[in-house]
Amino acid sequence: MAESADEGVVQSSRSDAVATSTAAQPNSDPAFSASARSLREERRWSGLPIAASLALVAFAVVFGVYGPRVVDRGSPQVGTPLWEAVDAAVEHLDQYILHAPFRQGELVVMGEVNAELTKILRMPVVCPDLTEHDFMPCRPRPLRIPGAPDAAVVVFSRGGKNDVEYLSLVIAPYREQYTLFSDFGRPQFLVPGGAIGVDAAPSDRVASSTLAWTNGSHLFVAAGSRRTTLGDVTPDLVPSMTRIDEGS
Repeated sequence: MAESADEGVVQSSRSDAVATSTAAQPNSDPAFSASARSLREERRWSGLPIAASLALVAFAVVFGVYGPRVVDRGSPQVGTPLWEAVDAAVEHLDQYILHAPFRQGELVVMGEVNAELTKILRMPVVCPDLTEHDFMPCRPRPLRIPGAPDAAVVVFSRGGKNDVEYLSLVIAPYREQYTLFSDFGRPQFLVPGGAIGVDAAPSDRVASSTLAWTNGSHLFVAAGSRRTTLGDVTPDLVPSMTRIDEGS
């Protein structure tokens, strides 16, 4: 009986050993192995999407603060706004009138005006003749305006010593660099076919209403010292052209 007990103990020990060995071995089922491997990889990479999301949020905040403005990114400027050239023309005439009592402009004939303009602009140009309206031209001068550093200006004057009326005509090479804006804010190139009425910045010595037009090769901007100055000479300023409103 002692031997039977011993044999039972031995068999029990062997059974326990086999069970322990079987539990220690990995499951040989392929489906189980793939599932376990996928679970381990999921646990290993689960933090990356969170880190990537935080990095994108941080980048968006930094770019929004230090990056270009939304209006600049979505609506790039096209050319030079026409009103900038108009304001420059009015500012020049304002200063000319201010200093006119202290300097006498050199009066010239229209032939000399056209020759001088061609020299300044380095291309042929014909200036409107306003002498029939008693406006006498002074010698043209070079002028820098936005969009055209090689422009020129002719100042006309009429009247007596104490009642002088002035009209300036700025002429610049036109390469479709000037734009105006429609009622919806859409930029449009200035095209031949009509004079555009543009209200300039307020001035003490120059009327705010100006005219701008192009013949395809030159830009013309006319400004007067009085509200009625341009209306008196518009047919000769802009021959064969119709005056239209800005943005139409």
